[in-house]
Amino acid sequence: VYKRQPKHVVISLPQENLQNLSTTFNIKFSAPLSKTNQEIMTIGIANAKTYLNNHKLTIDKKLSLANLASEELAKLLNIKSANYIEAFDNSNINLQHAVSGMVVFKNGQAFKSGYRKYKLNEDNLKSDFHYMQEVIYRRYSRLLEMKQQLPDLIIVDGGQIQVKAALISLEKLNLKGKVPVIGLKKDSNHKTNVIVLENNEEIKVDHKSNVFLFLTNIQDEVHKFAISFYRQKHLTAEFKLFLDDIPGVGKKTKIKLLNNYPTINELRNVSTQELEQIVPNKVAIAIKEKLNEN
Repeated sequence: VYKRQPKHVVISLPQENLQNLSTTFNIKFSAPLSKTNQEIMTIGIANAKTYLNNHKLTIDKKLSLANLASEELAKLLNIKSANYIEAFDNSNINLQHAVSGMVVFKNGQAFKSGYRKYKLNEDNLKSDFHYMQEVIYRRYSRLLEMKQQLPDLIIVDGGQIQVKAALISLEKLNLKGKVPVIGLKKDSNHKTNVIVLENNEEIKVDHKSNVFLFLTNIQDEVHKFAISFYRQKHLTAEFKLFLDDIPGVGKKTKIKLLNNYPTINELRNVSTQELEQIVPNKVAIAIKEKLNEN
């Protein structure tokens, strides 16, 4: 990133556009009329083409490695394909504010528009086993209902317990045996160690292999996604508790405040005058006073 803006930009544009750009950015924009500027333009175009070609080669190489890794994974697991993968990770502390994140990888690449977040049912203080059952059931009952494509492979973060939970839900949906499930178990250093199969067998993966790097990438991505959602939900819950004790803050006011200031820290940086645009003066003062107490 350039911190200093240029004094002169040479670019092939009509004179009217050049004048508008010069006025807007307070920089001299001119067409390459002189021999010197034409040479500069030629060098610039050549550099841009070189950069574009190198960038394309880098992307092509990454795509090729990702495709190769998904093919190697399918071969390792003895399944038809691993081109479409859905991976799950649950996040909670002491079984509270339980959430799950699901990420999607297609042809070895993260497919972010397919990511999903789930708020899990916390009744009766369910365990991680039950949470995994719940999210798997909800996801694939929905796909069946919408008649959408099922993945080639389901990956759950964890070992035998998480794999068993997933299989129980798939069996309820008559999908057991139709979509393979594996677990990714970590070692004492919290690094991906082995693949756990449906029959509880484990496959050790070479840490230098494409498959290992691919699986680690998936596991890191789904963990990061689930954790970020957990933090968001946890902070929102704390914020709601904070607002509960303030007179004059009802359900509608809470929604207004949360929509405009999602965290307590954001609310702390707002002036009383700004708050008065959303809530009555007395409520704004009460909120700021409580913030100062805390």
